[in-house]
Amino acid sequence: MNVTQEQIERLKNHAGVSYEDAKAALEACDGDLLDALSWLEQQGKVASSGLHSYTTDGKAEPEEEAKATESTCGNETQNGFQTIWKWLIDNRLEVYRRDNQVRVLECPMAVLLALILLAWWLVVILLVGGFFFGWRYRFEGPHLGRNQTVQDVMEKIDDSAETVVDQVWRNIRSRPKDP
Repeated sequence: MNVTQEQIERLKNHAGVSYEDAKAALEACDGDLLDALSWLEQQGKVASSGLHSYTTDGKAEPEEEAKATESTCGNETQNGFQTIWKWLIDNRLEVYRRDNQVRVLECPMAVLLALILLAWWLVVILLVGGFFFGWRYRFEGPHLGRNQTVQDVMEKIDDSAETVVDQVWRNIRSRPKDP
């Protein structure tokens, strides 16, 4: 599709990019101004500041439609790897003290996964050893806060581990001393 000079100027002024960038975005998106603006954001040429709407007929797009609309053009779609990577970076494992809720450690899921793959034995030792120091574990993040099931499971694991640790300490203390 041929893009017009008017479209290029509108995008250039609205996005604050150069003439060449505006023209390249419009050509990549077949002249669609909204897709071109989104394309420029994906390319890092325009700072993404949240919700955007831009129409050619002068009417404002309803907020619900704008949120639901994810414009993509060409092969610039967000692939599965990017989605998984974002999930692994945004979510984390938090280690905190049982008695006073002070956070001891915070580890992104990507780092935790890498450690599990490369040194699983070290992760197991640290997790089990942490229970003996009164540490508790929880998963936090924007993708994990939607459902309380994950936190409920972690609480049950922590409570079970606490029971086991208490039993081990009682057995160690009640053991008869050898002469």
